[in-house]
Amino acid sequence: MSTRAVLTFKDTSLYHSDILLLKQPNWLNDNLINFYFDYLQEKYKELKCLFIGPSITQMFSIGLSDSDLREILQPHNFYQQDIVLLPVNDSLSTDQVSGSHWSLLVFFKKENIFRHYDSLMNVNKNAALRIANRFSSILSISTSILEFQGIRQQNSYDCGIYLLSFADLVATIYKQSLITGHFNQNILIETLTPSYITNKRDEINQLILDLAANK
Repeated sequence: MSTRAVLTFKDTSLYHSDILLLKQPNWLNDNLINFYFDYLQEKYKELKCLFIGPSITQMFSIGLSDSDLREILQPHNFYQQDIVLLPVNDSLSTDQVSGSHWSLLVFFKKENIFRHYDSLMNVNKNAALRIANRFSSILSISTSILEFQGIRQQNSYDCGIYLLSFADLVATIYKQSLITGHFNQNILIETLTPSYITNKRDEINQLILDLAANK
């Protein structure tokens, strides 16, 4: 099998082995999540929102000092963002993402709160809390976490797809809220059906192929 990258997008190179993970019943790896977060950053570039990849998010959980994290985040205009989206993994490793579950943590600057979107309810609650506490320390603020309820995955392998779907939809809902003045989370419950999640795998696979064809 060729080791040549199928697609290089921003700082992420995707290989055939990565793309195979988009087929059920596979778990997504951090490479696919890095890619899609980079893609969402481009998709929502008109908004003041920042999509932070899993490798940097892991540094929030453990490892680097606050000053080191501030230095890493500075090029991303971190302090000018209205919302920040972070993938949460329950890994305790400092050099790789090796856990068993993904969720999404979002900081809303105006409200000064975190919202945690976990497709297995509170499985990643402690991991999200660790990241939120480090985030708060970096910003020198006191904040809280609201756990989103109402979505539960139907199997053991779709958490990564839920993470990416949450991230895309939360950004969409936030964009709409700038017009309506209301952040309508019910859209998540109405949209994130099991069939939507299955189709999301195919959608991302086609996106990769389309981007590769246009390179």
